Amino acid sequence: MYPQNCNIKFYNYQQPIELENIKERQKCQSFVKTVLYIKKISHFSCISAIKQNFRKNSGIISIDILSLGKQMIVKHDTRIINTNNLIYEIENLGIKTSFISSEILYETCDNKNTTKEKIIKLKITGMTCASCVNSVETTLKSINGVTGVIINLATKEAKINYCPSIVDIQYLIQIIKDKGYTTEILDFNNNEEKRKNFSKTKCTKSWRNSFIKCLIFTIPLLFFEKIAPKFKTYNKIDNTIIFFPGLFFGDILSLILTLPIQFGIGIRFYKSAFNSLKHKILTMDTLICLGTYMAFFFSILSILLSILTYPHKRPTTFFETCSILLTFVTLGRYIENKAKSRTTEALSKLMSLSPSFATIYINDTDTSTKKELVVLTESLKTGDTVIVHPGDKIPADGIIISGESYINESMITGESKHIYKKQGSEVYSGTVNYTGRFEFQVTKARENTKLSQILYLVQEAQTSRASIQKFVDKVASFFVPLVLFLGIITFIVWVILSYTLSHLPKIFDSDKYGEKVIICARLAISVIVIACPCALGLSTPTAIIVGTGVGAENGIFFKNGIVLETVSKITKVIFDKTGTLTIGNMCVHKVEISNLWKSSEILWWKLLFISEQGSEHPIGKAIVLKAQKELGLSNEKLINYTTISFEAVIGYGIKCCILLPDYTKENIELAIGNKKFIRKILENENEEILNEKQEDNLNKGYTHVYVAINKKFSGWISLTDITRTNAAQAVNALKHMKIDVLMATGDNHDIALKVGRNLGISKDKIYSSITPEEKRDLIVYFQSQNETVAMVGDGINDSAALAAANIGIALSTGSNIAMDVADVILTHYNSILDVPAAIHLSRSIFNRIRLNILWASIYNMVSIPFAMGVFLPFGIYIHPIISGAAMVCSSISVVLSSLLLRLWRRPSWLTDIDINDNTNNFKSFISRFRNCNIFYIYKKYKPINDIEV
Repeated sequence: MYPQNCNIKFYNYQQPIELENIKERQKCQSFVKTVLYIKKISHFSCISAIKQNFRKNSGIISIDILSLGKQMIVKHDTRIINTNNLIYEIENLGIKTSFISSEILYETCDNKNTTKEKIIKLKITGMTCASCVNSVETTLKSINGVTGVIINLATKEAKINYCPSIVDIQYLIQIIKDKGYTTEILDFNNNEEKRKNFSKTKCTKSWRNSFIKCLIFTIPLLFFEKIAPKFKTYNKIDNTIIFFPGLFFGDILSLILTLPIQFGIGIRFYKSAFNSLKHKILTMDTLICLGTYMAFFFSILSILLSILTYPHKRPTTFFETCSILLTFVTLGRYIENKAKSRTTEALSKLMSLSPSFATIYINDTDTSTKKELVVLTESLKTGDTVIVHPGDKIPADGIIISGESYINESMITGESKHIYKKQGSEVYSGTVNYTGRFEFQVTKARENTKLSQILYLVQEAQTSRASIQKFVDKVASFFVPLVLFLGIITFIVWVILSYTLSHLPKIFDSDKYGEKVIICARLAISVIVIACPCALGLSTPTAIIVGTGVGAENGIFFKNGIVLETVSKITKVIFDKTGTLTIGNMCVHKVEISNLWKSSEILWWKLLFISEQGSEHPIGKAIVLKAQKELGLSNEKLINYTTISFEAVIGYGIKCCILLPDYTKENIELAIGNKKFIRKILENENEEILNEKQEDNLNKGYTHVYVAINKKFSGWISLTDITRTNAAQAVNALKHMKIDVLMATGDNHDIALKVGRNLGISKDKIYSSITPEEKRDLIVYFQSQNETVAMVGDGINDSAALAAANIGIALSTGSNIAMDVADVILTHYNSILDVPAAIHLSRSIFNRIRLNILWASIYNMVSIPFAMGVFLPFGIYIHPIISGAAMVCSSISVVLSSLLLRLWRRPSWLTDIDINDNTNNFKSFISRFRNCNIFYIYKKYKPINDIEV
């Protein structure tokens, strides 16, 4: 999606568009994605030549070769290299190239009028723990012009809000690079790039290879250190002095096997730690480097002391400690990355729903010269005609213009049955065509499709941060310095104790552990290695990523991490009635036309048809269907009847002015709505609309609307609706979860009471005949009582209440406004049962987060004292190797714990709960009979005795 207030410039090879002047070129910086077609390429070495040629060009951000070397996507900075120069450089290599398309990814201009905030997403690699995240965030937030930064450790993704007129994005990227991290810009318009970003394949393979290399040297090292000395033949060789006294064969062999691990494979840790130290940052890599370096150099020191001091005893070394620590760490990073890649598996599945290619018609205005062309899905635009064959995935949203078929929409709507589609039917990106061939016209492409909107919701939720994460970040900011301090204290205290106490722990008495200083150093190494800030840093984001992915698979979408946390705390759920608890497909039960219009009944129905045609409200749709049936007329026969003005009064009704030339030259004023609305329209507000007998007959559980023509009452319509089949289960499931269930509707008392009684909502929890504003006030009142309120609705008239509630929950069958305002969106068909499911899922996620944080905290609080030697008097000692293994296990355990959320299923009681049927209970029956009125929350609510329209 292009940023607003951004001049989008398209470049054409034949007719290049240049910036107006050099000054403007200096002021503006546009990052452009250019797609080129490579006409002739002799060998894949040509691809390498292209990449090699542009590697040193700072204006090239990335180059991707697609479609077996036939298509090239280049992201570049037009300030340094524009599209013309790009093509010129490629053709200088002897490769013929033609221009396909070019678009601005984003643009920053040094313009005082450009004050609009923009968002950029970056992929930052090299962060290993919460300390890294906290450091980068703190640095970026301190820069003038940066208004917000959110970094997700699990996905390595940063979302930065910034003001282009104050700070340049290239400067921000450079700041991150200066901290020692690799940074790249994410283009989320490209599904292929999204899948690459959320797949940790490359990183996982890198850690796997490092682990295998470590094993190649560590296994022989362990053999020669621990197993071979048990054999007399090798023992003699192992203790052979070479070169000079104090230098033994076994020590030299261990040193040779350790060097490739310590200074080869371990170099990636040292580089990361060194870059962090340059910026005064301490991270998990700092602890790893200190631990392994201490072990390595104390071993070297021990060898030197053996050479320099008599009687040249065999030195105590722990080269195997260095090797095994790095082996454990690389294994841990491999497992961790593999596990983290599974956390985004649900999102990757959603991304893979959209096909990479689509078949379109070119020159489709001339049917005699139609040609089919296969193009990238991301190049589709509104108005294109797409051909879909059986078994194909649909690449965009659109309307079928020819053909028919059955389509599987389960991935979008949750409906397992294949849906029959014909000419005029809507189709959605990512759904699968089964039987027939059809053509459709694209109405929404790329990031505007329904699937892309779903992906955007999931990405926003996964990259956002829950408020509980603030606590974790605060702890992480001082965790590593605290651990280093404890390591130093451990070394100093035990050195003092070892030389002052007469009775020392057994570890100091045993010769196999070496000299006292070496033992103290080993204790300090154990403290540094066993501490694990990674477990704390991963406890929240991994759970949120897995949880939101599980929600997406079940048609439940949370907009961000804060919403997810709030949903878990909901105490009250307020349901709208029409279209939420009921199906919303209303039908006309009875019609009564006033004596004034009985002689012009056909005109009466025509007026109603014209006023309500195109309405999205269930009542309006029902009136249109009834009018069509009564008139036997199609839309085309009413084209000459013109609506001059139209006004919808949300929660009350509609009024319009209609010109009917066949009947009268004067305009006809028509109003349809509830009793309160119609009374205001009538010339005489005190006019009796219905007599008592009619009112009694009408109020038997039906919805009714009134009609006024030319400010005179002209009739009423009675309608009925059906409750959703699983609405009762949803209500009872919420009660089972100790959540209060209420219903707020603009409908009349009898209807509300009837629906509530069928669903098991007690009469004191039903609020009827209230306006949208009163719904909002009702929510505000409960919030003032320290309740966490969720509002469930689907219509425009629910938008105010959805916005006011702590959590707004919208059904996908509802209006776009309701879904835009809502915090949680339920996309599955007939999804009312997803309301308790969403709450249950959010509670499961946050219970898992609390468990992760508790485990990470307990691990560090318990393991560090053990490593410090607090329990040495009892003979308990943790070797650095065991410390390293424990640290790795703690980090992995948090990720695996979060992955257990993938096993989440709707609990059996969510569907097995029966309605609490008390119809056979005599006392309950008498109670309901005596108390037939509906209670109100407080005196402000006065009955309107009619409905919302």
